[in-house]
Amino acid sequence: MSSLKVCTVLCGHVPEPAQAVIPDYAACFEDLLRPSLPEAEFGKVAVVDGIERVEDVHAHDVYVFSGSPKGVYEDHDWIADTEQLVRDAHDAGKTLVGICFGHQLISQALGGRVEKSDKGWGVGAHTVDVVAPEPWMLPALPEGRSRLNVLVSHQDQVIEPPAGAKTLISTDFCPHGMLRIGDRVLTMQGHPEMVREIVEVILEMRKDVFEPHVYEGGWKSLEKDLDHDVLGQWIGAFIREATAKKEAA
Repeated sequence: MSSLKVCTVLCGHVPEPAQAVIPDYAACFEDLLRPSLPEAEFGKVAVVDGIERVEDVHAHDVYVFSGSPKGVYEDHDWIADTEQLVRDAHDAGKTLVGICFGHQLISQALGGRVEKSDKGWGVGAHTVDVVAPEPWMLPALPEGRSRLNVLVSHQDQVIEPPAGAKTLISTDFCPHGMLRIGDRVLTMQGHPEMVREIVEVILEMRKDVFEPHVYEGGWKSLEKDLDHDVLGQWIGAFIREATAKKEAA
């Protein structure tokens, strides 16, 4: 493919204290995916708060839905409109990727169920289990290794995935940590696009909200080595395979 048009659908803003590190999440996603998709043209649409909207679903090959401090079940017009964008893009055969809020939004839009988890907040670096490896997960993990470290910041979770979804990554805390829905949709609860500085800001912003063990454990977990480069390559490989299948169809 000579050109691949990737649109980041911004469902939230980087917290102001972290904007000196990363101005918006579109830059995070481009940094994550550019190494494995060097030919891609990256664009963005800020749907959050009804600022912008995708006027033509056919303008892009891939839609990446970002995180957000909102809940997908909240009654906001822009969330309902973005759910419809998910369905329209899916019906049009586009490749969809969802991260955190985006993971939940896509699941809800396609018939799954999202709730505020009774397990509370997850924040910091979580170690997740790859429970269903797939051929596009390249580079493959070394023999005997099936776990990855990824930054997280969420309380909501996908409780029931959409029909036909396959859980690829799971933990006891978050059973549906990564989903493949058909051949063209990949979603993940974790934040491989984030850097530690953003999570540090979130920890301090929500210090009075988090229980002490969550706050302290979140800081301690940031000592872990992160596997974001691997996850970025996996997402890039999925996008490449999904778009190639559409071209061949």
